[in-house]
Formats: sequence, structure tokens, C-alpha cells
Amino acid sequence: MTGARFGSAVAAVLLVVSWGARAAEGEGPGQLVSMACGVVPPKSHVDVQASDDTARDKALRDAIAAELTRAGYVVAADATVRVTFDAEIERALDPSRQGYLGKLNSTNRDTTFELNLWTSSGDSVLGGVTTQGAATGPNMSHLTISAHDKTNGKCLWQGEARHPTEGGSEAEFARRLVPVVLGHFGKTLPATAFSLDD
Repeated sequence: MTGARFGSAVAAVLLVVSWGARAAEGEGPGQLVSMACGVVPPKSHVDVQASDDTARDKALRDAIAAELTRAGYVVAADATVRVTFDAEIERALDPSRQGYLGKLNSTNRDTTFELNLWTSSGDSVLGGVTTQGAATGPNMSHLTISAHDKTNGKCLWQGEARHPTEGGSEAEFARRLVPVVLGHFGKTLPATAFSLDD
């Protein structure tokens, strides 16, 4: 593993671990975290790239480019700082509100299912169903934005916001998260609760 890839892997692990911390300030159903793993020069040139050529990703790329431009950055294809992003909706069953034999987590990338073989305190395959009814938790919208040095692949910054989806399309809701994440572009922020303004 190259030094650049190792640095990016460490940054990703640290960002995920920081989700375990409780929000120190702010209120709301959303969670925001960001980490500077390098230095993004202020007001520098950046290149915003989408991983897919879909209408959703093009719209998100344009929203991110517009937000960075408002913050004083110059968006240019020949910039040495590459900004990428990933948006998804997580749909999960809520075990606190239903009887269930397992837990399903699904995103637009993968699906995992955990099965309860036996438990004395709830539903299980061997113990049977002890509660009735089913309910799903709120869909969670995730937006991750990252900045890397194009010349060596080194991680410079990564930010992520998670918020229950409140109607509208996936792309529309992800665009609402763009200014929240980029409000801390290049900076480190511990896990912080937030609420979207209507």
C-alpha cells in the first residue's frame, strides 16, 4: 500500500470512528463530522469530479462547485486539488419500534442482513415471534465530500453529513446537505448535531 493510499485509509477510519462520539454542540436529527487530513489552501483552485455520468451526480457536482465558488474557491479542471463526493440513502428497519427476526440495512451500494437465532428478550428464529407489527426507521441521507491532492492522491479533507430524509427526491435532499458539509471545508469538526432549515 502506498503512503498516499495508507493516509487516505487512515483518514477514512478516523472519520468513521468519530461518528461514535456524541455531538458536543448543536441540536437536531442530523450529524455532521469533518476531518482535515492535510491542508487545502484557502481560495485555491479545485476540480470537482463526479464518479458517475448520471443526472443526479451532475446536479450534485454543479451544486458543490457553486458552493465552493461562493466560498471564494476557483473551480478549474486543471486544479491540483480534486474534490469528489458520494451520496446515498440508507433504508433500515428500526428494531426499537417493531418485532423483528433480524435487521436489514440497505444502501444503493450494498445490503446486509443480521438474523437473530435465539434471544430471551425478543423475537428469534428458535424462540419465535413475541411482538407483532412492523415499522421502519426514517430513511437516512448520507453525503460525503472529499478533497485529495491530484499529484500524489494524498487526502486533504473529508466531511460527511447524515440526516433523516424529509421528502423530495434523493438528489434534491443531497443538494440540501451540500452547504452543511462544505461549511467546514478544509477544517476538522467533531461529530456535531444539526438541523436543516426549511
